[in-house]
Amino acid sequence: MNDLNTRRKFLKRTKLPPPLDHSDFVKGSIIVLLSRQLKLVDYADTATRQILQDKEERMTILVTPSLVESIGDIVINIEREDCALIDIKSLHFFTSSIDDINEAMQLLPGMELQDLCSSSSPFVALSFRGSDSIASVRALVESSPFCNGVACPRIGHEQEFSDFFLSKHRSTTATLEECTACVIRPHIIKDRMLGQVVKNILERGFIISAIQMFRLDKETAAEFLAIYKGVFPQYVELVDEMSSGSLVALELKRDNNLSGNVVEDFRAQAGPWDYSVACELHPHSIRAKF
Repeated sequence: MNDLNTRRKFLKRTKLPPPLDHSDFVKGSIIVLLSRQLKLVDYADTATRQILQDKEERMTILVTPSLVESIGDIVINIEREDCALIDIKSLHFFTSSIDDINEAMQLLPGMELQDLCSSSSPFVALSFRGSDSIASVRALVESSPFCNGVACPRIGHEQEFSDFFLSKHRSTTATLEECTACVIRPHIIKDRMLGQVVKNILERGFIISAIQMFRLDKETAAEFLAIYKGVFPQYVELVDEMSSGSLVALELKRDNNLSGNVVEDFRAQAGPWDYSVACELHPHSIRAKF
């Protein structure tokens, strides 16, 4: 591997270093290889393309506000079909422009204007990648008990559907009021456990008001975790992991029927940073379970 900036060889043929595995090498993926963040923009030869391109197929679905509390179960069921979650984002339309709403209505046949614009709760768009993901995700949604609350793109419009609902220009649904934040680390997404973690959080009486997938480079991860430098013994390892893959950020609120401070409540439910301490002293906490 050659560095185009320095015109020097960066890497000779070598064994694949952990935590990377062969499933990470798909066109469009971002990987961290020996401390360098790299985006795989294309295949170098025809043979590699033939072996790997079938894993590129991408399918995006839209979960309506009525089923946001079931988002964990939906992700669990699709991940079991050997489809990897590659993007997730909450969105709403009650502040959208007329053109935006019209385009959404065209992509969502059968959706009533009132249902699209009146809910203050978010929609959630999810994108999965895997071999034959379009057919397998569509079949799973159509045969599941969630079929009435999950929208799939019309056949042949999968890319248009994904580009619209997962647009980088679409604003967040975060309110930043009476809430707390939760960041789900990259190993959870890679191990396809996001659905289980989200389901566990929702079962504890929290409500998701915003959710989005992000990538952090090493510098940004170090800045984000700066408060733990010199305090948390595994600070360097944590920075490395937080910049090693995709992470998911959630804005959480308390169920209106439950009292208490959402920040303190979630901190208690999350448990200690150290996994072994969490297992020993707080075995029912989120960190002890995942």
